[in-house]
Amino acid sequence: MSKIEKVCLALLFMVITFTNCARKETAYKNQNEKNEQSSMLIPVATSKSEDYEYKNEGIVQKVIASFSSDDGLCLIKKFPSYYDVTLDYEKGSPSQIGTAYAECLYKVFPNFAEYTEPYLYENINFAFSGLEINFTELQNRIENLIKELPADYRDEIQAFALVLSQGVHGYEKDGVLSYEEVLAYQLVADALRGTACSGLSLWGDKTESGKPLTLRLLEWNLGSECQMGAINAVVHQKKGKESLTSISFLGMHGIVSAINDDGIFAAILDVGSWTKDPISFEGKKAYTYEIRNALEKYTVAYDAADYLVRTSPEFTYCHNVLVTDGSSTFCCEDVVQEAMDNDRAYPELRTPESHIFSGLNWNDKNSFCVVNSFTTEGNQDYFTNYQNNIIRFAKYNALVMSREKFSPGTLKTAITAEDVQNSKINRIHSQNTIQIILVDYETKHIQVAFTGTDGVQNRPEFIDIGTY
Repeated sequence: MSKIEKVCLALLFMVITFTNCARKETAYKNQNEKNEQSSMLIPVATSKSEDYEYKNEGIVQKVIASFSSDDGLCLIKKFPSYYDVTLDYEKGSPSQIGTAYAECLYKVFPNFAEYTEPYLYENINFAFSGLEINFTELQNRIENLIKELPADYRDEIQAFALVLSQGVHGYEKDGVLSYEEVLAYQLVADALRGTACSGLSLWGDKTESGKPLTLRLLEWNLGSECQMGAINAVVHQKKGKESLTSISFLGMHGIVSAINDDGIFAAILDVGSWTKDPISFEGKKAYTYEIRNALEKYTVAYDAADYLVRTSPEFTYCHNVLVTDGSSTFCCEDVVQEAMDNDRAYPELRTPESHIFSGLNWNDKNSFCVVNSFTTEGNQDYFTNYQNNIIRFAKYNALVMSREKFSPGTLKTAITAEDVQNSKINRIHSQNTIQIILVDYETKHIQVAFTGTDGVQNRPEFIDIGTY
């Protein structure tokens, strides 16, 4: 019996089926409600009853206000749950886009720094394990990664940082964003870390339409006061054949989750906070920007996924990338050179046909699950000693097997079935979930459940953000 099989048997009783999951209504009140600025998003998610069922369609919200840069290269619309940003690369250079975005951002959210700077320092403290922060080392990481960015991306974020920082330099937690701090914010995932996440894809006989449904739960550091819930953003990159839509946060230029106009969806998932091997940032590439590069460059999921796997030795940390389109699903098990050199792991493009670790059970051939571990047989194992991964993988398996076919509505109902406040169990929909993204390849519509400043809610509202 393998290690994973032994752990699975030991934890089997902890796996709660979705059809019998106990739930309760939870009411939230924002403790800082009286101090909220006018630019903050309005919390709209509410707890629903135990027998609540979602409709297939998402909710279409109305625009509250619109802001544009003076040159028209950036347009930001404020919705109740998120900001909708359009960047027109067809009419301006990358540096002009960066400048326009920063100017427009301060129009729509003048106290942006008050939310993002504390969040940034929380991530920096996490990266240095609460010890004294070595800002020289941190700056070395950032400079090395920026140096290796494609020139267009580098010009864009440097221009953005120059305008947003307004001439301030250095690292100091003072409620003001410096040039260096803005650049560090662009590279949180690549230089600092701290995410969880999971994903699921269904297709063929497992969906009512026969077309794929892709689901992505983003578990991200919300900030000690749910700061990130105030800056949820959908960013439309208008760039001809290289156009894409990124679902992330205001002012962030790398990719957390995104879909291009050909329907290639890509989303990052952590695989262990560290590789346990020393990392040199010299000559390394920022994978959140290489995902953006792949989405701009390729038109089918396989090509984008293959590119990321081939490039992965040059990245900073090991991670997964869920990649789907209207006909294929993959997981890029991206492995850095240091882990390869120590025979800890190897880059692998996992497919629905790949052999997975002995002891893991996946019972439906028309579905595919990704959590925070490599899963291909023989690769680095983050299941055996990480019960959260084993339990969530088993719960996804139970979810998929709980009904013959899924529609967008029944999938949304199933994925939000657990009580997010029940800390006694490992949950798929947890208190760290900041976005749940659903891509429907039949209608091409994208729905997102955004966590606001009031925290994660039971039965959140899924907002229709348009089509890809």
